[in-house]
Amino acid sequence: MSRSCRTGALRAGWIAMALPAVFGLFPGEGAALPRYAARYGQNCSLCHIDPTGGGARDLYASQYLVPTEFSFRSLDAEQRAKITPAIGENIVIGADLRTLARYSGDDAARAENNFFQMQSDIYLAFRVDDRFTAYFDRGRGDTYEVFGMAYLLPFNGYIKTGRFTPAYGWKFADHNAFVRERLGYLPPAHTDVGVEAGIFPGSAAVQFSLLNGNQGGIQDFNDELAVAVRVEYRGVFRGIGGAIGGSFRADDERAGVSFPRRTRRTGGPLGYLSWRNWTWVGEADWTRISPGGEEADTTGFVMSHEVACHVIRGLDLVGTYSFHDPDVGVQSGTRERLAAGFEFFYSPFAVISALVQHYRIDEGELVTGDDYTQTMVQFHFLY
Repeated sequence: MSRSCRTGALRAGWIAMALPAVFGLFPGEGAALPRYAARYGQNCSLCHIDPTGGGARDLYASQYLVPTEFSFRSLDAEQRAKITPAIGENIVIGADLRTLARYSGDDAARAENNFFQMQSDIYLAFRVDDRFTAYFDRGRGDTYEVFGMAYLLPFNGYIKTGRFTPAYGWKFADHNAFVRERLGYLPPAHTDVGVEAGIFPGSAAVQFSLLNGNQGGIQDFNDELAVAVRVEYRGVFRGIGGAIGGSFRADDERAGVSFPRRTRRTGGPLGYLSWRNWTWVGEADWTRISPGGEEADTTGFVMSHEVACHVIRGLDLVGTYSFHDPDVGVQSGTRERLAAGFEFFYSPFAVISALVQHYRIDEGELVTGDDYTQTMVQFHFLY
């Protein structure tokens, strides 16, 4: 990609991220697939025990919302009564199993033609009462989250302590979306240890995290902490739902007294639009890395967008676009990913989706490789 094309991509990112500001600033009515949050005009706690989204679904989602709203195959009241993720009054269980089948052709040097177990998580939530929850999520490899959460703050606010994925940006289910993959939120390095607080006044959400700054690690090896902030405001104007917000993360890293301090700052806007059967969810982030010493600072840019059309209940047509430039100040090379496909929520317990993804690589100092196309079919079993 030439410098003019790269500048055009950056400008397109600015325009795309500015769109929700037209709608998100209007007050209105206030389901963690961000697409569902946009479609229903709600924050992620409508469906998930973790208010930042993802992981175990709450009883309302498992027993009512998914069987009656999301899935193609609906269940009547008698069938829904058999969905019992609650063990007694105080323990909720759940699971997510995702298997991918990937095909890239014989000429794709970077990609494999095989099956991949993307996710195998089991969830346990121990609820003492409506305010206190102990949460455990164990996944494949070294992926896990374990935290305690208490709803003690005003505006239905919470405090969370333990190891978790911090509130930052959109939690796209596609872990290879560049705003997750390139910003350090690709499992198993997506979690950190710390404390997080959030409040939800009206149609707004404000979340603050204080963290070790050692994503994916159990212990920290320096005396510096990281902070993360996420804000969002939702609204509806003349039948068009929208949200505008942003995220910021600051991390000072120092391996020891004799090593210079390395600072990393990441932040940018996020938003969504929802109109009739269409939804758009997008995020853009800039990264500023200051390595210390005589090395120059580096500013990178990354963005991801998803557009979906709801055809019938359970079936969405989906298109995505991601862009990454590791250093906007030099001809460092860029990468893009365009994808199109569908997601079919056949039953409350089974989803099949397929995407054709095309990667375009503009080689430079920091980006190498060849263009390639990959087809992925995903089988998702959930409870």
